[in-house]
Amino acid sequence: MKIGPGDVHIWLTKCSVITDAALLAEYRDLLSVAELERQQYYALERLRHRDLLARALVRTTLSKYKDVNARDWCFETGEHGKPAISFPPSGLRFNLSHAEDYIALAVTCLHDIGIDIEYTARKTAYLKIAAEYFSSIENTHLSALPPEAQRARFYDYWTLKEAYLKACGLGVMAGLDQFGFQLNHDERASIVFYGSQAEKSADWFFWRTALEDDYQLSLAIRCGDATNINVSLFDVIPLGQYHPR
Repeated sequence: MKIGPGDVHIWLTKCSVITDAALLAEYRDLLSVAELERQQYYALERLRHRDLLARALVRTTLSKYKDVNARDWCFETGEHGKPAISFPPSGLRFNLSHAEDYIALAVTCLHDIGIDIEYTARKTAYLKIAAEYFSSIENTHLSALPPEAQRARFYDYWTLKEAYLKACGLGVMAGLDQFGFQLNHDERASIVFYGSQAEKSADWFFWRTALEDDYQLSLAIRCGDATNINVSLFDVIPLGQYHPR
């Protein structure tokens, strides 16, 4: 599969549809010793299942772009846990997120990238969280909406914030008061910086969508002068079929 400098591919896996024991055994055979040990940290089977699928998704998807055996990819993590390919050299960048039944993997080349997916039906004191972590402008816009629209807008802001911080390789709670988002009349998102950082709003591209009724997904890319970013979504079963969404 080819991916150009302006392309972003988002791969979506729904955990509940993958239950075949033989296929799950194939996934385990792809993982490193460290990845297999990591699975034992999860007390709940559904979390171990999701982690297995996520690791298999990353490895098998990267091998769609490069002639590398899925077992041979090696990874490293940044200070705040952002994953990156350490070997072999590929030019690929990726970011991973999961929520309840979905795993989302974003792949691009050259650009810093972050993705976040959230399950919006979970019980959350979202107005309290917004009051603590959102900018004053975001809170003003949020409170101006009718109550039935506030939850969806909260997750618009929250996923955009997480995607941006993940693209930067920062912790989720780092400097949330230093930036905010504006959703324009056409619902396109743009970032506004309030602090002293040297970031430029024009360097960033943001994209978001809803998956089914209860999932919100946002993407952040540090693309600089690149103006044409093409986002494609695929539903995929690792080592199985995939198709455009």
